[in-house]
Amino acid sequence: MAAINVTNVSVRNNPCKATQPFEFEITFECLQQLEKDLEWKVTYVGSTGVAEDQQFDQYDQTLESVLLGPLTVGVMRFILQTSAPDYSKVPKSDVVGNTVVIITAAYNEQEFLRVGYYLNNFYEDEALDANPPEDPVPDKLTRSILSDKPRVVMKNIRWTDEQEDPNAFVPPPQHLVEAAQAQQQQQGDGSSGGGGGGDTDMGVGEGAGEGARGDDDMDEDDDEEDDDEDEEEEEEEEAGEDGNGEEDIGDEDEDDEDDDEEDEEDEEEEEASMGSGEGGAGLSGNNDNGQNGGNQEGGAGDESSTALPSPPLNQ
Repeated sequence: MAAINVTNVSVRNNPCKATQPFEFEITFECLQQLEKDLEWKVTYVGSTGVAEDQQFDQYDQTLESVLLGPLTVGVMRFILQTSAPDYSKVPKSDVVGNTVVIITAAYNEQEFLRVGYYLNNFYEDEALDANPPEDPVPDKLTRSILSDKPRVVMKNIRWTDEQEDPNAFVPPPQHLVEAAQAQQQQQGDGSSGGGGGGDTDMGVGEGAGEGARGDDDMDEDDDEEDDDEDEEEEEEEEAGEDGNGEEDIGDEDEDDEDDDEEDEEDEEEEEASMGSGEGGAGLSGNNDNGQNGGNQEGGAGDESSTALPSPPLNQ
């Protein structure tokens, strides 16, 4: 847990002449009593781009460095004021334009906070801005700090001597190391055996592909055979239906013929019966014995009126 919690940093005297001092108002909380001092420092970055044979930070200027302490628990606020940069130590090409100012805080020579601001030095005079002089004129420059967009970096440090270094490397337990090594060895064995396995898989894949193609061909043949069988069955069914139809028609014709024959037989029987009756009457009428003839005629008449209803006969 951090012993110092910086709650606010505000930029004062902004914008202003480039030759005026920087002013920052800083508010922080001290969460535990600290025996040593806090060091606050303001650095002006003189150049953001230099030649390859030069160090990028050789033009940096420490504008101010102050110590605060010892500190007790509580909230504290102070104004950090610095002198203006010495522009004679800045490359001429970097005096005008964009650069950076950095505020750092450290405890026991351990930096725990860094706040950076972009700033711009420019000529307010339009003529100078359109045609800047070869030698910069700091008195004519205006400094504007982009105060609403700071870049903040915080770090964990040791606040007491008894506290362990939070950035120190802590080796993992031995059993975890052994487990990781065993897993890596297994993965290595699997990858080394994976080459042969890959060839085998490819062979199996090819064979499987051929087998699959063979199965597809067989399936196609089976489908063709099934189609042929279906067609044959359909033809047989159609033929059976035609045959059954013909048989039914033939049976109907035979039934009709049988009915006609039965009708003819019935007609013949009727005609024979009627003929026999008429013949008996005629014979009786031709017979000299009138009684026998009369009885025969009467019997024939009763039989024709009751037994035979005289249906229409085909002559």
